[in-house]
Amino acid sequence: QHQPFFNRLYKAVAWKLVSAGGFGPNLDHFEILRSCVESCKQTLTCVFVPLKDIAGLPTGRTQRDGHVCEIRCQAVYLGTGYGRDESAAKAMASKEALKVFQGRKVTVKICRRRYRGRDVEDLMLLDEQPRSQGFPPAISYPF
Repeated sequence: QHQPFFNRLYKAVAWKLVSAGGFGPNLDHFEILRSCVESCKQTLTCVFVPLKDIAGLPTGRTQRDGHVCEIRCQAVYLGTGYGRDESAAKAMASKEALKVFQGRKVTVKICRRRYRGRDVEDLMLLDEQPRSQGFPPAISYPF
């Protein structure tokens, strides 16, 4: 039931990126994503977690400061980002989410992700690119 909405959102993002001169580092990625989602009569959900509160990070990771942001729309996972503060994390998550819209189409699929040490099923927005690595762990309970 989510696919028709994300097809409309895909078109809205495509038009917005064309009018902004294309995908690039100087865009306000969150603002583009937010305005497109709102034009489709929905809202984004951003969940923030301090990096130090996330279990299961690689043991060699020395960076413990900062925040992680997970962005969803209609409970569908769009992207995750890390930053020194919530604003930077949200910007990175938005950039990752917009990357999915760069392909020829987007698809909502049920995928397996880790959440607090166990595998859960999660609705994710994906492009047609094959994934060589796993997905980042969920930081909010998917359903």
